[in-house]
Amino acid sequence: MTSLRRELLVVADASPLILLAKIGRLPLLNALAEEIWVPSAVWDEIIRGDTPRPEVPAILALLQGAVRAADQTLPAHYAQQVDCGEAAALALVTDHRHALLLIDDRRGRQVAAANGLRHIGTLGLLLRAKRHLLLDRIAPELEALRRPGLFMDTRTCREVLLAAGEAEDRV
Repeated sequence: MTSLRRELLVVADASPLILLAKIGRLPLLNALAEEIWVPSAVWDEIIRGDTPRPEVPAILALLQGAVRAADQTLPAHYAQQVDCGEAAALALVTDHRHALLLIDDRRGRQVAAANGLRHIGTLGLLLRAKRHLLLDRIAPELEALRRPGLFMDTRTCREVLLAAGEAEDRV
């Protein structure tokens, strides 16, 4: 275990918030970050999306005051590469370089890396929580994520379990 080093600021995209809420692990964000921001475009995607989400009450309860608007010129730049919510999240992190971007979308992560932005996905966040003893095991969390239909390739699951010291577990 390493000492708990909380991020000063995490800017979250929709997918990790929804996934963490689905498995009841949204409070990990507060344990791992001093402050959490949700871009207004991401908030709209989650709260006012096309289909009702059972996770919305948990997200509202934890993050209602966390909504922030991004500089309007930057999302337009990123919107050529990713969807509206991801573009807004990338823009907020671009404006606040010390922030950590929480994003699962592969293309969004590629854009973040290409622009020198720090980023992590849901699985990386769960791994960080395990390392800080906020979770006993990751294998049950991976299984819980698969239940609502999240696709995770076998290699990725093995790598996460290995990094968590749970190489003998199967998901």
